[in-house]
Amino acid sequence: MYRIQAEDRQLRKVERICRRKRYEIRRTYPENLGRSDNYRREFLRANPRPAGGYRCRYCHRRLPERKMTIDHIYPIYLAKSGKSFWLKLAWLKDVNDVRNLAPACRRCNAKKGRKAGIWVLRGIVGKYAIYWWIRRGLRLALLAGMLYLVYRCHLVEKVCSLIMLCKT
Repeated sequence: MYRIQAEDRQLRKVERICRRKRYEIRRTYPENLGRSDNYRREFLRANPRPAGGYRCRYCHRRLPERKMTIDHIYPIYLAKSGKSFWLKLAWLKDVNDVRNLAPACRRCNAKKGRKAGIWVLRGIVGKYAIYWWIRRGLRLALLAGMLYLVYRCHLVEKVCSLIMLCKT
C-alpha cells in the first residue's frame, strides 16, 4: 500500500497509471479536501466567544467550550468522494475553511455524521437568531392549530366514546 500526496494534475496521472497496471486505488482526493490539524483553533480564532456563549447550530443548545465540538457543515467524507455540490455553491475551496465550520453539541455532531442535505442548510442558517425565533413561532402556531382542531372537532369526546365502545 502506498500513500501519495500530489497536486490535482499529478493525481489524475497517477490514477491513470494505476488503472492501466490494474492496481487497486483506495481513495484519491485533493489535499484541500482532507481534515487539517488546526481547524478547531482556526474556528475559535475567527469566532471569538459571543456574550451568551456558543450555541449548537443544529439544536441551539448552549455549549460550554470544553464540551463543544467543531463540526464541518459540509462533511469531509462527501468532499473526498467527489460530491462537492455544496462546497462549490458556497464558493469554498477548502473543507477546513472557517465558513464551513460550526459549533455543535456531541449529540448533533454524531447524528449528522456524514449526512448533508437538510443538515447543511441548518448549519448555515442556524447561526442567525431570527431562524430560531421563526422556528419557535411556527412550532407554537402548529401546536395551537392542533389544539384548536381537537377542541373544534370534539375529538376528546369521540375518543372517549370509542374507548367506551371497545370496553363493552
